[in-house]
Amino acid sequence: TGLEIEFIDTNPLACLNAVNYFYKDANLIIVDIGAKSTNLMIKEGHKIWTRSIALGGNDITKSIMVHYTIDFKKAEELKKKGAKALLPDSGKVVENEDVSSKELSDAISPILTTIASELSNSIGFYKSQFSMSKDIKKVLLTGGSSCIVNLDKFFEYNLGMQVELIDIAKDVKFLTGKSNPAEISTSGIYTSAIGLALRGFKNASRININLLPREEKVLLSFKHKAPVAIVLLTALLLAFSIAGYMLFSLNRARSLTLKELTNQGEQLSSYGSQINQLNSDLAALKAR
Repeated sequence: TGLEIEFIDTNPLACLNAVNYFYKDANLIIVDIGAKSTNLMIKEGHKIWTRSIALGGNDITKSIMVHYTIDFKKAEELKKKGAKALLPDSGKVVENEDVSSKELSDAISPILTTIASELSNSIGFYKSQFSMSKDIKKVLLTGGSSCIVNLDKFFEYNLGMQVELIDIAKDVKFLTGKSNPAEISTSGIYTSAIGLALRGFKNASRININLLPREEKVLLSFKHKAPVAIVLLTALLLAFSIAGYMLFSLNRARSLTLKELTNQGEQLSSYGSQINQLNSDLAALKAR
C-alpha cells in the first residue's frame, strides 16, 4: 500500500480505546462481535480483562448457508437484510414474525445462543476469580454483527444485564469533520478502526501498546528523527568547516610571520659576521 506502519494493536484494546473516549463510565462490559470472533472486555476502573470467543458473524452466515443451501455471499446478504434474534418469553416468540423471517431467526439462533452462553460463562468466571464490582451493570454491544435486529434485547435476556448498542454520534465530528454521519454513528463496525485512529491524536488513547517488532520500531524512530539528525549533522559539518577554515587561515598567517621572521634572522646573521670583522679590524688598529 505504500503506507508506513506506526502501530500494531490488538482488536480488543483498539475497541477499548474508542469506548474509553466516547464513554466515560469507569465500569463496563463490552461485547465486540466481529466477523471471525467475539471479543469480551470487562473494564473495571483501571483494570481490563479480555477473552476472545471463536464465534462471530461468519459463523452466523455459515449457519444460514447450511440451512438454506446457498453460497456465502447470498447468505451474508440475507443476514444483513432480514436476520433477527428471537426474543423468548416463557418459550414463546414475543414478536409476530412471518414464516420466512421466523425461519431465518431459527437458523441463526443456535450460534447466537452459543455466543450468549460463552459470554455468560466468561462473566461468571471473572466474577469468581476477581470479585466483579457491583457497579458493572451495563453491557455495551459493538462490532459489525451487532446490527442484527433485536440482538441487544437477546443478550439482555440471556445475560440478565442492561445491554445497549454503542453510539458514537455525539463526538464523531472530532474524527470526520462532518456532523453526525448516520452510517458511522449507527454501526459498530467502525469502533476498532476509530480506536486505532485515536492513536494519532495526542492524549486521546489511554492504552498505547505497540506490537510492532523491535527492529521496525528502531527503524521508524530513525526515520522520524532523520530530518533533525540531518539538520544537526549539517550544522556540525558547517561548524567544522568554519573552524577548519579559521584554523587554516590562522596557520597560514603564522606561516607567513614565521617566514618573515626567518628572513629577518638571516639578515641579522649576515650583519653579525660583518660586526665581528669590524671588531677584529678595530682590535688590530688598536694594537698597531
